[in-house]
Amino acid sequence: MFCIALQVVTLLTSVNYNFCTALQGEAKCQFFIWADILQLVEDKIHSRENAVRKREDDVLLREYEVQKKEDKLKEKDNVLYKQEEKIGKQIVENRCARIFLCMYWVLSIVIISGWLGP
Repeated sequence: MFCIALQVVTLLTSVNYNFCTALQGEAKCQFFIWADILQLVEDKIHSRENAVRKREDDVLLREYEVQKKEDKLKEKDNVLYKQEEKIGKQIVENRCARIFLCMYWVLSIVIISGWLGP
């Protein structure tokens, strides 16, 4: 990349120098040549800075999207955890209800058997 920039600068320098020497003195031409070189270097620096800023913006945007997805996953995980706890409580309540129902029938049979007698 540096070689390409150097070739462009060399080409522009030779073109500007030949054009300038035909019109003006050598000292003025050297000034214009260096001004062109500095302008090219400055443009290259600005384009690199803009590219870096764009990459940084893209990275920040991706990080934000990843953070949003992680937050959604955490929220879903919390909802699933609460649902799991609720289901666990319902299972325990159902077991207790079955035990009480069995005890009710056993107790009813014992009372009826005792009342009717042997």
